[in-house]
Amino acid sequence: MIREAKPQDLREVIRICSASFNRKERFDAAWLVEILAEEATLYVDDAGIGVLRGFMILKKVTYGTCVRFIAVAPEFRKQGVGKGLLAIVDGPAYAWVREENKASQAMFESSGWFVSYTSATDKNGKSSLWRRYHLEKEESEDIIKERNVPTAKRRKVGKYKS
Repeated sequence: MIREAKPQDLREVIRICSASFNRKERFDAAWLVEILAEEATLYVDDAGIGVLRGFMILKKVTYGTCVRFIAVAPEFRKQGVGKGLLAIVDGPAYAWVREENKASQAMFESSGWFVSYTSATDKNGKSSLWRRYHLEKEESEDIIKERNVPTAKRRKVGKYKS
């Protein structure tokens, strides 16, 4: 079950973050509060079993929605959790994914998102390859055909409330 996060979910969200990334970034309560202070909304997937399988942070922007962060607990990967979280995003939307993060690229692409831009630097000007993924507002048959998305992999449009 995907729902908005509750205060008691914070510790598990931070655990999932820490287990998901090898970078030297801080994943603590202060980091999460800082991101959520940007008028973002935290969603979690608890599958109705009381254990968080993954989470996603969405931020409304002028031209749609930004998937600010998405992560799945290692023990629940390759089970459709990330795709389930992405299914609640209603386009237009975008997300940045590091070039070396092949699992995230596959998740976005198999969910009907497409690469709209590639950058050789991050927001601080450091050398780092990024891909910007984009989701259209309405996926007409023309757009689907243009992107060659197989019928079995077409995204079911979902909605969320901000």
